[in-house]
Amino acid sequence: MEHENTDDRAAEMRGDKRPLDPEQAQDTPMLAQNEASEVDKVAGIVVQTRSDVGDKSIDEIAHVLRQRLNDSSIELPDSEVQELAKQIATGTS
Repeated sequence: MEHENTDDRAAEMRGDKRPLDPEQAQDTPMLAQNEASEVDKVAGIVVQTRSDVGDKSIDEIAHVLRQRLNDSSIELPDSEVQELAKQIATGTS
């Protein structure tokens, strides 16, 4: 993925093509810094799933994990989803 110039990206977000002046650019956070990494998102989903359905069967936990991962547009192999469900069910991480 190519990184855009912060000035150009901010101008695009404002709806115009003018780059920011240096003072404005300094006050604009980088987009990558504001977005949670996929690992952080998965960790959050695991924590919430453990809280919500941690006492259910591994199959039920895996089902909820798949739904939440899908809702977050995160794709994990079934083997990893099963492993996470097992860790949630047994209380390990």
